[in-house]
Amino acid sequence: ALAEGDDTHAALHAAAGEAIATAIEATGDGSPERPWRVLSAAQAYAWLETRRSEIVGAFYEADDDAPGLVLVAHVQERGERLIAERRFDLTPTYLASAELAAAAGVRPTPSQVVAARASTGDSAAQTAHAIDLWQRGPEHAARAVQYLQAASEAGNLVAREMLGVIYGSLAAARTGEEAERLLDAAVDQFLLAVNQGSSTAMYNLAQLYLSRHFGEENQPSGVALLEQAAERENLDAVMMLARLLYNGQFVPEDREAAIALLVEASEQGHTDARLFYARHLLSTDAGAGFDERAYGWLDDAARAGGSEDAMMLLGTL
Repeated sequence: ALAEGDDTHAALHAAAGEAIATAIEATGDGSPERPWRVLSAAQAYAWLETRRSEIVGAFYEADDDAPGLVLVAHVQERGERLIAERRFDLTPTYLASAELAAAAGVRPTPSQVVAARASTGDSAAQTAHAIDLWQRGPEHAARAVQYLQAASEAGNLVAREMLGVIYGSLAAARTGEEAERLLDAAVDQFLLAVNQGSSTAMYNLAQLYLSRHFGEENQPSGVALLEQAAERENLDAVMMLARLLYNGQFVPEDREAAIALLVEASEQGHTDARLFYARHLLSTDAGAGFDERAYGWLDDAARAGGSEDAMMLLGTL
């Protein structure tokens, strides 16, 4: 009888789990335009695991004006090499919690909710709060680093990427042994992220190799990292690889391959690639090579993107 009861409960829980999964799936597709709606971050993580998606990092996007709260999870889908972003809308849960808090005389903003979660050890919240602190100014750098270190130790890929960037930025403002120490710390974080498959970390680490941080003899390793990042569809890496091929820097000059990469990145909206491609067309045939597509890219960078360089190039054209 006990075994039969256990089977009944197991079947009930399985059916309930499938119903929840079906309900979540119907709310969106995980994109910025249609994030999935869930009750909590824990529910989002549990659902991703049922899809056999490995969660390698996460952070929150808090909008105090809307207001809104979104969980952004970085995952590797089963059988996939690329790391994808999957978004979950937590706004309804935030609004309900805020109403309850308002009854007690307080109404926390989404960013305040994230800050509170950061203090409890939530690595996604620690990462988001650290990014917010860093954007406020250098006087908050120490606290930002402290939160990111905790999130990095928990294995959060996004925190490792961001911590490497911050260490690199701090190193640029220092000299001597202190600068070297900070760069070494940045390298440590980038290597951890590379081991998790981060194309962003590959790109950032490649820049250190190409800038001779590891010695002139190791510069080719920077090109190899760029190629790996480009294969993972990192548009910054595609753009830099195109620049190297175009100028014959560290690699044999190959203008045809460079242009193909520039077009690839331009088609996906990379502004610097569009500007580089425009300069190429202007320099080779006084603008005669401009077609409607190339002009549209440049016009979009000038008008929608607000790029002053694009405005100047349009004037030249």
